[in-house]
Amino acid sequence: MQRHGSPARGRTSDGAGRRRVEPEQFPPLADDGQQPPPYAALGPAEYYQPASFPGYAAVQAVQAAQGADESQALLVRRVRVRRRRRRGGWLCGGACFVVGLLLIAALGSSLVYVVRRMVPPSWDWQCAGLAPAVDRTFAFDGAALAGGALGVESTNGVAITHVHVVRAANASRSAVEVRAVVEARPGAKWTGRIAVDSELRDAVPWVAVRVQRPGWEWPRDCVRAVIYVTVPPADERRLPANTHLHIAAGAGSLSALDPGRLALAGLSVDMRSGPVQVHGLAIAGPIAVSTASGRVNATRLSADSVSVTTANAAVALSQVAVRGTLSAVTSNASIRTADVTADRAQLRTTNGALQLHAVAAQVLSAQTSNGAVHGDAVVGEAAAVHTTNAAVALHAAPAVAARPIAVTVTSSNGPLDVTLDRVRADFDVATSHARAEVRAPLAPHHLRFRFASDAHKSGVYGNAAARSRISLATSNAHALLTFAEPRDV
Repeated sequence: MQRHGSPARGRTSDGAGRRRVEPEQFPPLADDGQQPPPYAALGPAEYYQPASFPGYAAVQAVQAAQGADESQALLVRRVRVRRRRRRGGWLCGGACFVVGLLLIAALGSSLVYVVRRMVPPSWDWQCAGLAPAVDRTFAFDGAALAGGALGVESTNGVAITHVHVVRAANASRSAVEVRAVVEARPGAKWTGRIAVDSELRDAVPWVAVRVQRPGWEWPRDCVRAVIYVTVPPADERRLPANTHLHIAAGAGSLSALDPGRLALAGLSVDMRSGPVQVHGLAIAGPIAVSTASGRVNATRLSADSVSVTTANAAVALSQVAVRGTLSAVTSNASIRTADVTADRAQLRTTNGALQLHAVAAQVLSAQTSNGAVHGDAVVGEAAAVHTTNAAVALHAAPAVAARPIAVTVTSSNGPLDVTLDRVRADFDVATSHARAEVRAPLAPHHLRFRFASDAHKSGVYGNAAARSRISLATSNAHALLTFAEPRDV
């Protein structure tokens, strides 16, 4: 029996009374008798934990104290986790699958519909081999045109429509004739459904071309309508003075080539897409041309007013004389004007250039973006030119030398170069991160500055009290204003 305070077994004491710890001795490892007991036969819900499991010796000691057999294996019950399947899962999955199929079908149908409507057969190879199916002619005299208008429509079921406005070859004719020739593929089952009729809409006669075809025909057969509108010359007095011609067509084209002065009080064209070409046309009233996508060319045009609207296509106006307003609007394309005279000229586009040559207007408005503006103009009252991310090069002069005008030119990230002839003006030229210059090479003594810095200059040019107002503004680019021909200062 060990006394109290004596060192424990395996420990010794040195001379100072301190205990010295000696390393514990372990029996040598051997393959015999050191292996864990074999796995016991377990039930499906149990598994055997081997002796290497941490705490296995402590568990065996507890089992021995409780009188359990040391060779009894440590059994641990497996907790069986049962996952409850949701009722109706297969129904939800099936419904989602059906909905997905319906969405895909709807998307495909929409795509086919858009392709059919937006891209009708309009190429020559698609419309090759057509034969005339219907050919009808209608004549409208003064009594039929008492309502003051005549309409021509070719939009329902017609793939291509070509409209030609011509002058009557016989000067004695006193009626407007409309001839419609509809061509289709020989042997088509729906050829008998082509209708060319004349009807009244609010007391206005209309010639309508219609084709009733299957709604889901694919690919669509080409149906082409060629319409000739013959109008008497302007000296024919037996037509009402207020006769207005309306033309509505789908994809195709419209042309009026050298018809001369016609007995029309107005002409309006509404096309879905296609080029419009007018040359040598004169009427007493307004001309309005609208096409969703098509080039517009107008040369030697005379009217009370002219309005041209298109998109994704260029507009070219040459030798156009307008008593009122000239308006040209497009997008993603350029506008070119030459020898244009109007009371008001409004030119507007985006992502395209503006080219002005010999434009004369009391009020001029030229607006674009991401496109340059170049040209020359004669201004009666005011001119406003605006662009972005591009340059402006303008040569302007007043219509009357002694009359003041207002000129405003603005841009961003593009240089300005404006030259003015025969003006006396208050000017203001401003830019940023660049240089602003004002020059008068022929009369520098008439140039006086109120404020002058590298990027901003303002002052007066000339001695008269009534002066024009000139304003130039840009950013990140050079701005130059030049006064030329100073004989009137």
